[in-house]
Amino acid sequence: MANEDAAVSLQECFAQQFPLRVGDLLLRLPTVEEVLALNERAAQEENLGCFTCRPVAVHTPQEQQERLQASLQNQDMLFAGIFLPEHSGAGMIGKVNLFDYNSRNRSAELGYRLLKAYRRRGYSSTAVRALLQIAFHEAKLHKVYAQTGSFNQPSIELLHSLGFSRDAVLRDHHELSGKFYDDLIFSILETEWNG
Repeated sequence: MANEDAAVSLQECFAQQFPLRVGDLLLRLPTVEEVLALNERAAQEENLGCFTCRPVAVHTPQEQQERLQASLQNQDMLFAGIFLPEHSGAGMIGKVNLFDYNSRNRSAELGYRLLKAYRRRGYSSTAVRALLQIAFHEAKLHKVYAQTGSFNQPSIELLHSLGFSRDAVLRDHHELSGKFYDDLIFSILETEWNG
């Protein structure tokens, strides 16, 4: 994956590592149905606008399924489901993904989401750390970056704890419940990763 001539796609590189057990978690490629169930549970818990500064579009169930299927099959994107052991009955409790992959710059954007009931247990940190380890050592990425709202202190703390540096502030970039917030851009380089 070190150059554009690489024979293995971003998704294939990670698929070779999955399923991956890390701590109490299992990371694996999810099914469309598992992601739809996670999205439904997340939408019941909180305003989806807190997860993105982009418009939150309303799609029919068929459109949601088709769009998600296309995303899961996109070879330049990785979507990993976060699961507890099968006996827990919890299903998919979150996701961590890499998207907007740039093969020339060997960079990708990081995204993550965890259902409220499973936050503050170290699960996000464990899952993101495992993903970054593969991203830098197996997929040979040079840079991983992330964007989060200035109101999302747990996300900011997570990124700092993993060694990310704050690169930029997008002023009044994220509308949430009628108020504008800054969005913060963070990144970490392969030379800075010490996972």
